[in-house]
Amino acid sequence: MGCAACRRRRRHEHDEWETDELDVFDNIVLLTDSHKAGQHLLYPPKTEKVYCFFDTLNSKYNDICFFGLQYFLKRYLVGPVITEVKVNQADWYLRIHFSNIWGDDPDIFDRSSWDHILHVHGGHLPLLIKAVPEGTVVQEGNVLFTVENTDPKCFWLTSHIEKLLLQVWYPTTICTQSREQQRIICKYLQETGSDDVVKSGGHLFKLHDFGFSGASSVESAALGGAAHLVNFKSSDMLASLNLAKEYYLEACAGVTFPSTEHSTMTCWGEENQEDAMLNMLNLSPMGIVGVVSDSYDVKRACCEIWGDKLKPLVNGRDGILVLQLSNAGSPDVVFKVLDALESKFGSSQTCTGHRLLPPCVRLFLACTDDHLLHSILACSMKRGWAADNLIFGKDGGALQRVNLGTLGCSLRCSYALVNGVGRDLPQGPNLNRRIHQGRVSLENKGGQWCTVAEGKGAWCRDMLVEVFRDGELLVDDSFAVVRRRAEGHFEAARTSTTSITGSMRLGRLDPQQDNLLMLADSHKVPQHLQYKPGTEIVYSCFETRGGAYHETVFFGLQYILKRYLCGPTVNVYKINEAERFLAMHFSSSWGYNCRLFNRGAWEHIVHVHGGHLPVSIRAVPEGSVVPVRNVLMTIENTDPACYWLPSYLETVLMQVWYPTMACTHSREHMKLISHALAKTGCSDSLQQGIHLFKLSDFGFGHASSVEAAAVGGASHLVSFASTGNAASSLLVAQYYGSECAGFSMPASDSFTTLTWGSDEEEACRKLVEHFPTGIVACKSDTYDACRLCKEYLGGTHLVDEVRQRDGVLLIRLDSESSSSHDVIQVLETLNDKFGHSTTCTGHMQLPPYLQVLFECEDLQGLEQILEEMSSQGWAANNLCFGSSTGLLQKVNQDMVRCAFRCTYTKVQGKDVHVTGGSGADLKHALKSGKVALYMEDGVWTTATQDDDVLSHDQLVEVFCDGKILVEHHFSEIRKRAECRMRLPMGPPCTMPEDTPLEIVLQEETTATSHDAAHLQRDGEAWGEAAVPPIFYTQPMEVTEGCIQYDSDDLEEGCPLDVSPKYRPP
Repeated sequence: MGCAACRRRRRHEHDEWETDELDVFDNIVLLTDSHKAGQHLLYPPKTEKVYCFFDTLNSKYNDICFFGLQYFLKRYLVGPVITEVKVNQADWYLRIHFSNIWGDDPDIFDRSSWDHILHVHGGHLPLLIKAVPEGTVVQEGNVLFTVENTDPKCFWLTSHIEKLLLQVWYPTTICTQSREQQRIICKYLQETGSDDVVKSGGHLFKLHDFGFSGASSVESAALGGAAHLVNFKSSDMLASLNLAKEYYLEACAGVTFPSTEHSTMTCWGEENQEDAMLNMLNLSPMGIVGVVSDSYDVKRACCEIWGDKLKPLVNGRDGILVLQLSNAGSPDVVFKVLDALESKFGSSQTCTGHRLLPPCVRLFLACTDDHLLHSILACSMKRGWAADNLIFGKDGGALQRVNLGTLGCSLRCSYALVNGVGRDLPQGPNLNRRIHQGRVSLENKGGQWCTVAEGKGAWCRDMLVEVFRDGELLVDDSFAVVRRRAEGHFEAARTSTTSITGSMRLGRLDPQQDNLLMLADSHKVPQHLQYKPGTEIVYSCFETRGGAYHETVFFGLQYILKRYLCGPTVNVYKINEAERFLAMHFSSSWGYNCRLFNRGAWEHIVHVHGGHLPVSIRAVPEGSVVPVRNVLMTIENTDPACYWLPSYLETVLMQVWYPTMACTHSREHMKLISHALAKTGCSDSLQQGIHLFKLSDFGFGHASSVEAAAVGGASHLVSFASTGNAASSLLVAQYYGSECAGFSMPASDSFTTLTWGSDEEEACRKLVEHFPTGIVACKSDTYDACRLCKEYLGGTHLVDEVRQRDGVLLIRLDSESSSSHDVIQVLETLNDKFGHSTTCTGHMQLPPYLQVLFECEDLQGLEQILEEMSSQGWAANNLCFGSSTGLLQKVNQDMVRCAFRCTYTKVQGKDVHVTGGSGADLKHALKSGKVALYMEDGVWTTATQDDDVLSHDQLVEVFCDGKILVEHHFSEIRKRAECRMRLPMGPPCTMPEDTPLEIVLQEETTATSHDAAHLQRDGEAWGEAAVPPIFYTQPMEVTEGCIQYDSDDLEEGCPLDVSPKYRPP
C-alpha cells in the first residue's frame, strides 16, 4: 500500500480521519515532470547557473495581463519547503518510478543536492525570480518573469521548478481573456448609449463568474476565478474569493446576489412556477434577485407570470429582478425574450436610440467565451437593444476552454554559466518563435513594452522586479493594486513589509480547499429558502447526455470524497469563518439579509451529526464503462432537516466530470494506438502489454493547476502505465492504494540540450554514457533532428554505442518543433543508419533498440500521425507518444454534457417526481424520480426505481453520513475500464511456438472461442530483445462471443500491477 507518510488513511479504531504530514500536493521535489529528476547528470561539466524566462508569443490577444505568480510563490515555494521527510519520500518513490527490466539506477535521483539545500539553505530554495508587477498589461511577445539559481551547486534547480512555474499560464490566460471581455462589454455599453454605466463602474458587474463546477479542480476553479476578478467584481465562486483573501490580502474581492437554479424551480412542479417565483420575490423584497425562468416555458414565464400576475410586485420592488436564461441557445431566443419583456414592462430609449428595459428588470445569459459575448452584443445593438439590458454569466466552459497555446506561453532557457563563462543560448531553427538569447530585461518605451538583451538597455529602466530570493517573498501585492494596474494605472511593486519565509504558509491542505462551506457556488448558500415548504428529501442524479463519445469511463469520485467530504468536515470555526465572509459577499447598496446564511442548519450538522455530512451517495463502480445518456451517480440527504445539502454539495461533486472525461479521452487514445499496432503487424506488442506504455503523460506544466495535473494524470493511468507526471502517481497511491501506478524514463529536454550550445554531439554522448542500459529519451529537435540522427547518433563516434546499448533509445520530438512529416523524415534517417526489419503486414520496423517519441497535441494529431506512418510503410510500434496539452487541458464537461439534475423530492411525506430543467437537453435527460442503472439485453439502461430494477441496480452506496462505504483499489478500476475492450485482430504473424500471448481486450472486435484457444499458449519469453509478458497472466474462461474474467480476477495479480523490475517503453 506504499509509505504511510504519503497517504490519507482511516483509523478504524477511532472512526476518525487524519491527514498525514505529507500531502500529495505538498512535496516540491515531486511537483514537476519526473524526467527532471535525472537531469543533473546531463548538463555540461562545471555548469554553475541556468537562467530561463517566461514569455508569450503568437497569442490570441495582443495585450497580456500578467497574474498568478504570487499565488504559486506563496503556496509552493516560500519558506523551508524542503524537509528530510520529503526527500525520503521522493527517493523512495522515484526508485520505483524509474525501475525497469534493467534494474533501477540510484544515480537518477540527486539526493545529495536536495540534502545540500536542506542543510546549507535550511530547506529554502536558492532561486531568484524577477517579474513584471502583477496586473501589468504587456504586449505579447515579451518576457514576463525570469528564473535563475543563486547557488552554483543547484544549477539544475531552475529546470526542476520550470513545470510548476509554467502553470502561471493559466491565471494569466484567464485574466487576459477576462480583460478582453470587459473591453467588449464597455465598447457596446458606450455604443448603445449607456456610457453612464461605465463611468459609474457598473460594467464591473456585467460578467458574473459561476464556473466552479465546470473547472477541472478546486484549485483551478479558485485560481481561474481569482483571475476573472482582476477585471470584474461579480462572482459566485467562493473559492476564488478566498484565494484572493489568503494570497492577495483582499477581504472580499467580489459580490453576488441571491438566485435560483433549475432544481429549486423544478421541485415546485410546472404547475406551481408562479408560487416558486413569488417565493423568491418575498424572500428578497429589495435588492438584486435572480430567478431561472426557462426551466419550462420561458415565454409563459415572461408574459403570463412576470409580466402579468407578478408585474405589480416587480415594478414596486426597490431593486432589480434578473431573469436567468441558462439555455438561450441562440441570439434569436434572447431577442424574443427581450421583446416579450418590452411588451409587458415597456422600454425607454438611450441617447443613441437603443431600447432599454425599465431598471427593475434585466436579462441574464450564460456565456462561454468572448466570441459568443461579442456575437450576442453585436446582434443586440443591430436589433436596437441597449447592451445595459443584459448581464452575462461566465460558466465552467470559460475557465476550461483555454490552454497553454491560447497565449503561446513558454518557459525558455536562454543563458547558462559554464566554468565561469556565460553562454547566450540559441533556440534552434525549428522553433517557430522569436526567442531572445541571453539574459533579458523588460522596458517600457513610450507606452510600448520591449524585451531587451543584457547590455543593450539600462538596468534602471528594467521593469522586472525581484519578487523571490532564496525562499523569501520580496513583493506582496494586494489585489486592489493588481486591479489598478490592469486598468492601466501602473504602480510600482509593493515590497513586503514583513519577511515572508514560510510562517504565513498555512498548514491546511489549501486555504481555499479547507472549508467545505466555501466550496460551492454562492447562490447555493440561500437555497434552503427556495425549496417548496415542507421539503424533506432532495434527490439528484449525475448524468451524461451525449456528445463527443458514445460511452464514458467513470472515475475520480473516490478522490473527491476522501479529500473533501469524508469525516467531520463541518465545525463551528468554519461556520463562523463562512458567515463573516458571506456577510460581505452578499452585501450591496440594499444591505445584507442575514437570513441568507443557513447557520442553524450547519450547526445542526455539528451538534447532531458530529460534523459529518448527512447524505447518501450511490455510484457506478469506478472504472465502469457506461454508454452516455445514463446515470453515473446519485445523491440524497439522510436527515430531513438537511434537505438543502445535496444541492449544496453538487458544486464540488460535479467536478468528477474532469477525471471521468480525462479517463474517457485517454481510453480513446488507447483505442487508436491499439488498432494501429494491429493494423501494421504489431499484435505481439498488444499481447505483451507494450501498448500500455505507448502514451506517456507529460502534461504537468500544461495543466491549469497542480491539483488538475494530478487528477487528470491519474485518469490517464487508468488506461496506460507510462507517465512523466509524478504527482498523478502519488495521488493514486494516496487515494487508490496503488504503490506506483505509472513509470517513467530518464530524458533530456531543451534545458539540458541548449546549455551545451552548439556541441550537440557531446550532449548526446553524455546521455548515452550516463545511461548505458534501460530506456532513455534524447531531445532531438532543439536544432535539426535529422542531422542529430545521421551525424551524431548515427555517426562514427556513437553509432556502435547506440547499437550495443542494453535498452531502448527514444528519439524525442515535440509537436511544437516538429510535425508528422518530420517524424517520417527522422524514421527514414534512422533507417539509413540502422536498418529495419519487416512486420507480417510488410511495414518497416526499426531495430528494437530504437524508437521515436513524439509529443502529440491532441487526439486528432495522434490519429493523423498513425495514419501517415501506415501509409508510408512504417509500423506503429516505431513510435511512443507523449501527451501534454491535449490530454489534460483539452477536455470540458460538455464533451458528453455532464450534469446534475434533481429528479425527486419528498414534500410533507409525499413522493414528488421532478421533471423539467435544462431545456435544451431535456430530450436527452433521464427519467424522473429515483433511478437505477441496470443491464437489459446487453444494453445499459437507466430507469425509475421499482422492485425488479433495484435487484439489478449497478449503483452502489459508496458514501453515507460522512463515511466511505466502498473503496476501490486502482487495479480494480483498471480492470473494469478494460472489460469492454476487444482484441484488434490483426493479420497472423509468424511467431515461435513458445511465445506467451496474453489476451488484451479491445473494443469493436469480438474474440470467439476459437480465437481465444488459439491465443492462450504457454511458454518462455521469446527473444532477448523482446519484452517479457506482463498483462493478463491469470486464467480466463471463454463464453460464446466474448472473453470474460474469472471471478478471482479482482484479487492479486491484476493487470498493470507491474513488478518494479519491468517497464517497457
